[in-house]
Amino acid sequence: MDALPADVAFSLAAFAQAERRVVAADHAKFGHSALLHAFGADGVDLLVTDEAPAPALSQVLAAAGVEVLVGAPRQPT
Repeated sequence: MDALPADVAFSLAAFAQAERRVVAADHAKFGHSALLHAFGADGVDLLVTDEAPAPALSQVLAAAGVEVLVGAPRQPT
C-alpha cells in the first residue's frame, strides 16, 4: 500500500517484470494501511524484515506462499 499514485504505478510496473518479487519492510509497516492498494500478499514471493510478523499476518503470508526472511538483530560495536 502507498499514499502516492506514482509510487504504486512504479511498483506494479516493476513487479510485472520481476522474476522474483521481493519486499523489504521493517516491522513498523505491519498492520498499517495507506490510501492506495498496489498488491496483496499473493503478489509477493519474499518478505525481508527485521522482526517476525504477528501470527495473523504470518498465516496470511503462508497461505499466499510468501517466504519470510527475518534478519538477525544488529550487534553493537
